[in-house]
Amino acid sequence: MSRQFVIGDIHGSLRAFETLLGLLELSSKDTLILLGDYVDRGPDSRGVMERILALRTELELVPLFGNHEEMMCEAVREVAGGKGVQSEALYGWIHCGGEETLRSYAGKRSNGTDDVERLKRVPDEHWRFLMRQCRDYHETETHIFAHATPLPQVALSEQPLYALRWRKLHDPQPHVSGKTVVVGHTRQPYGRPSSWGHTLALDTGAGTGPSQWLTAFSLGEDYLWQANEQGEHQQGPFDRLGLRL
Repeated sequence: MSRQFVIGDIHGSLRAFETLLGLLELSSKDTLILLGDYVDRGPDSRGVMERILALRTELELVPLFGNHEEMMCEAVREVAGGKGVQSEALYGWIHCGGEETLRSYAGKRSNGTDDVERLKRVPDEHWRFLMRQCRDYHETETHIFAHATPLPQVALSEQPLYALRWRKLHDPQPHVSGKTVVVGHTRQPYGRPSSWGHTLALDTGAGTGPSQWLTAFSLGEDYLWQANEQGEHQQGPFDRLGLRL
């Protein structure tokens, strides 16, 4: 029997990610939806990326494109376009968590090694995955999945990229489709995912500290799993670990 799981913003938290994958006991028949923001802030963005690439051969993987992936890809585009260390996109990304990502690929900045050289250490396969295989949204008969918050009165095919990648979740409203919207991007308080019935928010702070939770949710079961970089984990019904608003 196939199952569907969704995981919130990972942000370089490899240990938490691996712990969740072990708890879920995934099979080749399962579908795993990732809500984006795989990189930045946490200690091992490269490890997270490599684990995601491996998952493509293990099950049905649906990877979404987050705003941190956008910043990272814009940085490499500007650098490739000749701006080098003068790239504003590179500078902006580094100061939004990209420094931790570059460290995971190429170590700390040192004499004779600038940020452009460190960026070149990201493997081509990782760029291809981010730029060609990650989606801006995913839709099923009952759910809509996006990194950020779609505009409630706009069809998915007409959504601006800003809404899908950057728009924060404030006063969520039902989507015009009538489907349940599942998002990341907007960090939820107390490390607990939030549900408004028509909207489910799963960013619970992974990458912002070793004790902060990364959350997985099982569609149809209303069940949660959480893990952090300290190796701690917990699981239970949404009503025990989540917030209904």
